[in-house]
Amino acid sequence: MKDQLSLKNRKKQRKEIHSAQKNPVIQENPPVKIPKKIMQKRKELMDSFTRHMKIKKARHNTKNSKRTTPGIGITTTDAQPAHTHIEGVRWIKTTIKQNLAQQKILSRNGPRKK
Repeated sequence: MKDQLSLKNRKKQRKEIHSAQKNPVIQENPPVKIPKKIMQKRKELMDSFTRHMKIKKARHNTKNSKRTTPGIGITTTDAQPAHTHIEGVRWIKTTIKQNLAQQKILSRNGPRKK
């Protein structure tokens, strides 16, 4: 003989099963408290990391001219293009012109007295 449940009890059980399927009970661990010093160190590390990333991005995104002077501290005669290609001839022409212009300016100003 089967156990007979009343209609009311069957409805209750269905309701409980249905609600349990909708909202699964997940037991989460309580949040672990991290000491203040460790949190401060982590913050400092993150700050330094973001600072370095900003510097890297700024360096990457700066627009460098590819056809004129190479930059601060490097003379035009010493600087050579990283990759040689067809425009190498143009690079040589421009450096020669720049040097000639510089010589003209220096000769126009005259010899300097010490």
